[in-house]
Parts: sequence; structure tokens; C-alpha cells
Amino acid sequence: RREVVDRAMLVAALKPFGEVKGARIGPSNAVCRFETPEKAKAVLAALEKGLVSLRRSILNGGWAPSDTLSDESLRIASGLPPAPAPASPAPAVKAAAAAPP
Repeated sequence: RREVVDRAMLVAALKPFGEVKGARIGPSNAVCRFETPEKAKAVLAALEKGLVSLRRSILNGGWAPSDTLSDESLRIASGLPPAPAPASPAPAVKAAAAAPP
């Protein structure tokens, strides 16, 4: 039987090793983003040493091939409302220098 793990549980397990900026849990793995590369390295070192546990399991991990967590998905996963849409840009103005008289 597979145990259900939610985002809050994963963040709590990783927090002692580095502040989690965002996390998304998939059906077979999770992707986490940390405040700095140094924090991510600290968490990875803890994972490699078998120091991170969740319920009755020791977690493992590695570098993600790419950061698939958009800022918008992180906001939503963190329980924050979606970011307001940016204001439309002001219309461009074409200017030309006047020829000297």
C-alpha cells in the first residue's frame, strides 16, 4: 500500500536542512526549490547521507534536470492567490529629433 504524502509533510521533512521556497508533488516524485543554491546543496547532502525521513521512509533525491516550477505554480502550491495580471504597457511613442533651424 502506497502512503499519501502531501506538500506540507514534505516541506516539514526538508525544512531542518534548508528553507523550501516551493514544492510540487507528483504521482511518483516531487520537485522542490530552495532559497539559494547553497541551501539546495545542503538538502541534497542530507538526502545523500540518509538524514531526511518522512513517516517510516528515508528520502533520497538528486538535482532536477530543469526547474519546472514556475513562479505562478509555486504561488498556487503555497496556497497563495494567483498573481494579479500585469498592467498593459503604455502605448509606444515614436519620437524623432527635429532638424536644427
